[in-house]
Amino acid sequence: MRIDFPAFTKALSPITGAATKDYLQRVKGYATLNEFIDEGGLSVSKVFGRKMFKGGHIFTRGIGASATFILLLWFTHASFKLGGNPERYLRRVSKEFPESKWRSGTGTLASLRGGGGGRNIVNRILTTIVPALDPSEFPDSRAWQYLDREDPGLLRRLEDLLKPSSWRPFESEFVEGESGSGVYAIIGLNEQFDEVKVRVGQATDLKNRLNTHLGTVQADFPQKVLPLFYNTVNIYKDGLNRAEQSIFHLIPKKLRIPNAAHPGNCKLCGLT
Repeated sequence: MRIDFPAFTKALSPITGAATKDYLQRVKGYATLNEFIDEGGLSVSKVFGRKMFKGGHIFTRGIGASATFILLLWFTHASFKLGGNPERYLRRVSKEFPESKWRSGTGTLASLRGGGGGRNIVNRILTTIVPALDPSEFPDSRAWQYLDREDPGLLRRLEDLLKPSSWRPFESEFVEGESGSGVYAIIGLNEQFDEVKVRVGQATDLKNRLNTHLGTVQADFPQKVLPLFYNTVNIYKDGLNRAEQSIFHLIPKKLRIPNAAHPGNCKLCGLT
């Protein structure tokens, strides 16, 4: 079954690029992005049913199309690193979010409209099927409240770093696109998605630091938790310590890698 409707193509344009295409060609052998879309559409139709693409559901709308693509890329990468295939994770999605949730107009996922609607859908789904990312616990509420009061501008920037819909595969194709100084988070998961660990840090040269981590960072994670995804936020050099301290404390203690620490003294220490 080919996925061939304008909404899908339009929805994909802002979230795909050379890094995604090069990565998919390396790990899946796809010559074009359309091959990934077609195979992914087959997987989705197999799990959810072909009727989901015949109108009446947001799979054929812009937000549903972009959400589907982000999820497929997420699950493709998880499967590449952890084994299995994306359908095993799609089945978990269909169990928690069956056909009725995707109906246009009435489904709970269809209500997540507005700017970034597709990513909002992905965040809702991933924070459900990955229990450790439950929004009631992640990010840490005490750190969030402190930053919301003392430095809301920094908090807004760091919040995006923690949203799973924005996480990219921790692979060379994506890291090569980094530039400048900033803070980063590297996110590790196990095969069952029931253990999550996060390593945060700062760098005056994000590309160089993350390239180094590609070959060494596994040592910072428990044995069965693999560093799968990452995200960055550009920060001026004079603000790096403050930003790293903030993102460190936004990560709940149980999700930090063993022996995690941050540089300098900070006002958040003792709150979390």
